[in-house]
Amino acid sequence: MSCPKYEKDIWLFEELTLEEQQQLHTHLNSCKACQKLFEEIRSTKNLIQLAKKHTPQLQHAAAFTNRLMDRLPAEREGMSSIWQRVLENSWFQNAMRLASLVLIVFFIWEQRPTSYQITKLMPRQNDVFLNSIAFIKKYDENRKANTHESWYARYLKVKQSTNHN
Repeated sequence: MSCPKYEKDIWLFEELTLEEQQQLHTHLNSCKACQKLFEEIRSTKNLIQLAKKHTPQLQHAAAFTNRLMDRLPAEREGMSSIWQRVLENSWFQNAMRLASLVLIVFFIWEQRPTSYQITKLMPRQNDVFLNSIAFIKKYDENRKANTHESWYARYLKVKQSTNHN
């Protein structure tokens, strides 16, 4: 057998059957590299077992905890605390007051019938609006008539009727 097979057995020594452990011991007597690995693993496992038995006695547990917590990286600031800081900022509050006042003035100005309204000064695309209304009316008429025309045929009829108007 080759050493990689025995290396696996060295790591799993406690889980081997008695016969497999005896085979491993006969190999260890003839292979110095596997014997060295076996001793290193055995001493490491023994050290871990000893460390498990002892529990540390902290004289000043609170001071130790404080030192440990001080060395941890600072927690990043959450979005709610960022927004809270922004909303508490006096410059931001004054800017929002000014924006609200401007919007209220524009709203009142738009409601006056004698003023030049912003919506009257901006050109509208009324023909698109009217064509869409005509299309909806024709669609409703065809739907109520229960005709089984294709969508494309309905579109052509509506298109022809809107072109003549």
